Amino acid sequence: MDSRYSHFTVLISSIKKMVTDLKDIEMSEFGLKGTHITCLFYIRLLLEASEEVTATAICKHSFEDKAAVSRAISELEKLGLLVQEGEGQKKYRANLVLTPKGVEVANKIKQKINLYEDKASKDLSDMEKKALYHSLESIQKNLSEMLKNKK
Repeated sequence: MDSRYSHFTVLISSIKKMVTDLKDIEMSEFGLKGTHITCLFYIRLLLEASEEVTATAICKHSFEDKAAVSRAISELEKLGLLVQEGEGQKKYRANLVLTPKGVEVANKIKQKINLYEDKASKDLSDMEKKALYHSLESIQKNLSEMLKNKK
């Protein structure tokens, strides 16, 4: 019954679940949820890359659900971690700006992410990490092409 498909999908699904659980546990310290970490992480990443920082951009880069990102952004705004700029624009096109408190929390989140990345890959050499990410990117690209051809 062992197949590459089941092995791959079970591994990917279990890794995603564990990452989600860790995000929820770690964010409870800040009174946040896992989706909040995704938004704060990508806002910071997009800012560093001098890219547009909108809900649409977060969804594009993170592959998170649009409704979940929209909800998280509203909640982060209520918590005083970000503001949406752009009068008259649709909410998902509004520019997102971290408040000083948001920058502080986003920096702490980045430190935690770096720590977890190091711990999760501690048994892999730099060469193995590079090969792993190359393989995953290749699989993602190929699956994306197959999906486009089916639509």
